[in-house]
Amino acid sequence: CLGACSFHGHVLPQNKENSVRLFQQAADLGNTDAMVNLGGWYDIGRCVSQDKTKAFQLYQQAADLGNSDAMLNIGVCYEKGDGVAQDKSKAFKLYQQAADLGNIDAIANLAFCFEKGDGVPRDESKAIQFYRSEERRVGKE
Repeated sequence: CLGACSFHGHVLPQNKENSVRLFQQAADLGNTDAMVNLGGWYDIGRCVSQDKTKAFQLYQQAADLGNSDAMLNIGVCYEKGDGVAQDKSKAFKLYQQAADLGNIDAIANLAFCFEKGDGVPRDESKAIQFYRSEERRVGKE
């Protein structure tokens, strides 16, 4: 994405304002990775003013288009109450959706949810199962 090239100074001169504009253009054209990246910037306040609600909206757009990283990030928003009311059961469901698409980080979050009983009843055997599943997938990368 040209936004990343502009941000890092690869191919294009480094220009953070231009990066935001390019990521926004890509997001407006339906690029879900741009939506997730731009959402991340709003989430932490990188190159833009921090805006948790805007971050959530961008993640939601990308998730609606099937982006598993966006689903994971929305899950984190619900888990922490960032930009939305805290809801750990919604977080769990989003982690499950992302994990079903093969998202390794979501699988790890599912394991953690089962281990701690966040959003689901505590279940150590399921936690171990998900941790092992994550280890197998990481080993394949």
